[in-house]
Amino acid sequence: MVTCPSQPAWLVTTPGTSSFAVAEAPQTRWLPNLLSRHLKKTKKAADDVPEKCILESRCTVRTGDMAHFRHWSDITQAELVQVTDCQQLPSVDSCYSCFHLEVDVTSTAIEHAVNGSQGNALSVYASNPVGRVAQFIETMELNADESVSIEKLVSPSRDGTGMFTTVNKLFTYYLDIFGQPSQSFFRKLVPYAHDSSERVVISQLTARRKTEGLQTRQADVPTFADYLSEFKSLTIPVDHFVELIPPIKQRVYPICSSSDHHPGKCQLLVTSDDFPVMHGMTNGGVHSSLRTITLPGTCFIACSTYSVMQMPQDKTVHVFMAGFGIGLAPFRAFIEQRKFEKTQGHKVGAMTLFLVGHCPNDRFPYRDDFEQFEAEGLVKCYYSSHGGQKWNSFHQMFEEEDVMWKELGSASSHGCFFLSGPGALRAEKDAIAALLAIFETKGGMSCSEALETIERLRSTGRYVAQVR
Repeated sequence: MVTCPSQPAWLVTTPGTSSFAVAEAPQTRWLPNLLSRHLKKTKKAADDVPEKCILESRCTVRTGDMAHFRHWSDITQAELVQVTDCQQLPSVDSCYSCFHLEVDVTSTAIEHAVNGSQGNALSVYASNPVGRVAQFIETMELNADESVSIEKLVSPSRDGTGMFTTVNKLFTYYLDIFGQPSQSFFRKLVPYAHDSSERVVISQLTARRKTEGLQTRQADVPTFADYLSEFKSLTIPVDHFVELIPPIKQRVYPICSSSDHHPGKCQLLVTSDDFPVMHGMTNGGVHSSLRTITLPGTCFIACSTYSVMQMPQDKTVHVFMAGFGIGLAPFRAFIEQRKFEKTQGHKVGAMTLFLVGHCPNDRFPYRDDFEQFEAEGLVKCYYSSHGGQKWNSFHQMFEEEDVMWKELGSASSHGCFFLSGPGALRAEKDAIAALLAIFETKGGMSCSEALETIERLRSTGRYVAQVR
């Protein structure tokens, strides 16, 4: 597969399976930067790139054939975006770190589709560390530049076409070689081992009851790459790796900014939940692969995706927000959107933010921003009086029970309530219990009437809970 040196994970479709990796692509604002290293090798200047250029001039193609770069076949709006800023944020949990990431989406197809206040999140296609991939390829004695068919991973978009990439790109952008294998992996691996003793060890790894030595081995959290490198007698055809190792999972990050307030920019709250593995190394958790996306100047593939957190179209509606930890990210976008609308001369409704489980002296993501928004009169913030029982901290809502009844429970109400945060469903149960108590106390409703009111709010999109 031909790719720009800095450009991650494009696949190529070529007519038939005998013609490989040539791509003609219209020049974009990204092309000079992405081709810079390639052009240095060919001693050409970026300004000499024609409107339509062939990448990797050493490749050839039959007359009339056209190859097309693309990522996954089901992504029509995927864009290459560049990181412009990354800052570490205070975290409420020692188990993970929080980072504020800003990417440039100017002149891309997703520029106006990444507004966090309109129910959008960003799907990011991360990659494996380049150095570790190179080491793995060398250990397995593979040719990094060898082309390999990956039609079992990505279906061709047209009849008569094949899907190809290089071994290096396969392990860098597509296969999760640094993930943790399941028992099915070892069952598939057995036939590739030529040494009988290694076949026995691999077979033992599929057993439910393992010896103490095998349990110790797995306690070190070895990865696919670790096991493949350990068993020296393995002979695996390069195109069979796609059957053994699952693809890298797509990561979805909450957008914490309004694209109206930050034109051409998309800001994300990214968490790092790396876990230690053998040899003193760490691997990225399911929600993060920060080593590959957080350095300013880094490019990665992303597309806009839908989230359930969406502000009402009526700008005058009172918006109640309850969030904790990283769940506060979309509410920053909500408030920024109202701030933008206010600067445009629109009349905007009140906003109330319940900082569930957070005390006034707590450190958590975007605390300074929320305090600034409150000072500007955009939002009213309520802290918990104590930081202990996180899930039982919805008592804050009773401080606004008159307003909440008027805006959420009464017949003439139009307000909305949003709940967001990581954790169990107990958080939502506690929030509903508080709303039920308010409706029963201030509105004189019976329990069944209060429940019907909440269900009506839920069905009309005025009550939305996003608990991860």
